[in-house]
Amino acid sequence: MKTILTLLFLSPIAYAETYICSFNYKEPDYPTETEIHKFTRSSNTNTGTYFLHEINYKKLENLSIYNEVFKDDRYLILGQRNHVVKIDRRRLKATYVSIWVDNETEVSKGICTVDKLENKE
Repeated sequence: MKTILTLLFLSPIAYAETYICSFNYKEPDYPTETEIHKFTRSSNTNTGTYFLHEINYKKLENLSIYNEVFKDDRYLILGQRNHVVKIDRRRLKATYVSIWVDNETEVSKGICTVDKLENKE
């Protein structure tokens, strides 16, 4: 019985978490384009916890969780290859950074809504 209780207290708390963020992109001589990004927490026993990533409701590669345990869990930092996303959970603002081979970077700022946030204990 003590072993079971210990395992319950040591197991991490899982959250169902979905953010929908709107980013505006502006290139010279082109109209501003808005993209909708959806980030949904998911996990499996092989790869652990990650975020599903969709742009304009098309599924892309999953994003790894780089960091979410500083400043009272306020920031969530996700990434994959040459893309990094920072979501401010309190202000519901996001920054999306693309880093290219020629050392160019694209930085886009966005506004988010929380579609789902619940504790799954």
